[in-house]
Amino acid sequence: MLQTVDPAPAMGLDELVRRFQDEQRAVELSPDTIRSYEVPLRQFLRYMAEHGVSRTDQLTRPLLSAWQESLKDREIDASTRNARKHLAPATRSLYSIAVRQMLTFAAREDLVELSLTLAVRRVKIHRGLPRPIPAADLAKISSYLDGKCKSGKLVWLRTRSLFWFLICSGARISEALQMERQEAARLVASDSGAARVTRKGGHEGLLLCPPAAVAMIREYIEARRDRSPWLWVSHLTGGWCYISGKPPGLLTIQAANEKWRRVAESAHVKVFTSHQCRHTTATEMLAAGIPHMVIAEHLGHADLRQLSTYAQVNIHARQTAVDAMDRLVKHHRPKSARKLMEQADKSEVVPMPNSAPTLDDSPAPNARTLRISESWADVAGAL
Repeated sequence: MLQTVDPAPAMGLDELVRRFQDEQRAVELSPDTIRSYEVPLRQFLRYMAEHGVSRTDQLTRPLLSAWQESLKDREIDASTRNARKHLAPATRSLYSIAVRQMLTFAAREDLVELSLTLAVRRVKIHRGLPRPIPAADLAKISSYLDGKCKSGKLVWLRTRSLFWFLICSGARISEALQMERQEAARLVASDSGAARVTRKGGHEGLLLCPPAAVAMIREYIEARRDRSPWLWVSHLTGGWCYISGKPPGLLTIQAANEKWRRVAESAHVKVFTSHQCRHTTATEMLAAGIPHMVIAEHLGHADLRQLSTYAQVNIHARQTAVDAMDRLVKHHRPKSARKLMEQADKSEVVPMPNSAPTLDDSPAPNARTLRISESWADVAGAL
């Protein structure tokens, strides 16, 4: 006799989201990850409510596929600074991961079929290129901040010390903003310039900062007179905050990026973000010959896979690689071919005109041009 399988119990989608978030906290998932899932899950609930779906037993694979397709046409608030018209692939990937994780949790609780998780496809994201701050821009920014700090104003002492702390430590802006004044005091007092923070993923990590950057932090701390426990705070230009003696609030990620935008405009350089400071760290370390594993550890990466999207190889390093391949080719060619190559290298290269001449006005090749062409033809034949 065939046994019938009881259908999965139904649960409200609102309740499912709440229980899923409780599960995330129970397994001690990073608070940043939990917060990053909140907007995608709210949007998912809103979409399902618009289509008359409020319980888990109403979810179907076609409906989930339709939700994911709708993300491609979803527009962002046009008032947001630097906002694209539609969701970027990376954002759609985050939405898809959040919902897929929630459905996987629901399947473990026997609330939905496991096959529903397959309806939410992975979004392909093209590997981004490194975007470090150019060396010329870095020099202009440094000069501009040093000039502003001569006034002794707290806001500029903070801005300069935070900028170089991000560049030197390779910290994420969220990690840097965790630092308290007490931790900064230990950083300034120690010779190692080390500070402990909670890294991405929730594990503890160590940020290292050189003495030159630590000196800027010391100057900023010594100029402070407020009672805020945070190291990087928002220094307002007057108002009730100072009249009441209320300590300034923690600097936000958005406020930091807005400050970088203003600095870039005043220094006449391309606008940059806090995350580009990490790209700059990796690029400068790579150019200095620091081993890849050391760079990855400094940035807080678990392995080397992400390094290619952070560190930009400069043209001089690439030319060195090309020169090495040139020596390799010459080493493995017959002596006759190497001799012809050396002769061709010594010959002057005939400059090319700006526009290709027509058959009627082409000048007749002289003897030197023919000799160079014949030399390269012999090299090609020997190769």
